[in-house]
Amino acid sequence: MFTLSGGNQYHERANPPLGKFINSIQGNLQISNDIKTKMKETSNRIFDQMKKTKHGFLKTLLNGESEGHCRGISKRIDPRIKDK
Repeated sequence: MFTLSGGNQYHERANPPLGKFINSIQGNLQISNDIKTKMKETSNRIFDQMKKTKHGFLKTLLNGESEGHCRGISKRIDPRIKDK
């Protein structure tokens, strides 16, 4: 690691290539952080949509079971019953 003090030969003002390198890394870190934040927000939005879709799908299946179109749906989604 570089010690970046004013009297050091590795200070960015005393060594222009090092200053350029440091500035490029800082920019890349900011861009990486922005991308990571955007990905996290996007995945949270997608998971929220999936929960809504799953709830709507299960509601449709339960309505179909109550109308006699299918059987066993409520038994399968009962959280008290564990699959073996």
